[in-house]
Amino acid sequence: TVYADIGLRPMNDLDLLVREDDLQRASQLLLQWGYSSEMPELWPGMSKLYAYEVNFDRLVGDVRVHIELHWNLIGGEASIYRPQIEWFWQNSETREITSKVIAFQQLKPEAHWLYLAAHLFIKHADAIKRLIWFYDLALLTHDKALDWGLVAQQSEQFRWQFTLNEACNHLRVYFGKDFVPNLPPTCETKNIGEENADLQQTSLSVWERQMANLRTFNGGARLLLIAGLIFPSPAYMQWRYRIRHKWLWPFFLFRRWWDVGRSLVESRRGEGGKSGKRQVASGKRQGAA
Repeated sequence: TVYADIGLRPMNDLDLLVREDDLQRASQLLLQWGYSSEMPELWPGMSKLYAYEVNFDRLVGDVRVHIELHWNLIGGEASIYRPQIEWFWQNSETREITSKVIAFQQLKPEAHWLYLAAHLFIKHADAIKRLIWFYDLALLTHDKALDWGLVAQQSEQFRWQFTLNEACNHLRVYFGKDFVPNLPPTCETKNIGEENADLQQTSLSVWERQMANLRTFNGGARLLLIAGLIFPSPAYMQWRYRIRHKWLWPFFLFRRWWDVGRSLVESRRGEGGKSGKRQVASGKRQGAA
């Protein structure tokens, strides 16, 4: 809704927000339309605990179409950053595509801005951040009717203040004040650092991403997630390792443990390399100073 034409905004999947009571019906409709569940859960019920999302895909010609159904926007039941989803429903509005007589619900600018910032700095906290995600925020900032007071108020209530400040700082660095002149003056201004100036173009292992996610959950949920990563469900094991005969899945646990151990070792090595790079960058700044 912030681009002149939908074709100007490339995307890998379509995210749809539905009410939790409608989730089962929406899932059934997708299955009827030829979509299939993209990936089994590590254990039944873990999607609700950690992600608030269910994934589906469908092959259309040579293109695989991905759809994610969400019943909340950030985190899961165990997340310390999960928002009050009803506020987002209350802060949505009906939009219409008159040429196709289609009506749909769209988040209002304040709710949309809050979600996009949280998507960047909570959901994808330590992952590679695409420049287009920041550009979405920059375009949304051009809405002069955007109520920054409401954004600040809700970011504090959701414990998302840091996402507001981080988003503002990155937008100023990437696009300049002339392109985003309407940012709130209350946002802190700071140097985002050389290690962040390249949009964190370092790929993370699966283990690193999971460890980053762990920091957003409470203690009990962390232990449960680690247990799920080490001892996944039989259905997940069959999907993950393409096991032809169901009775063979226990033997693939050894491969699973090997994969987890290798990812852990690689992440440790990567942290050492990143630490060295940070020290070099720090040395450069000190030398320049």
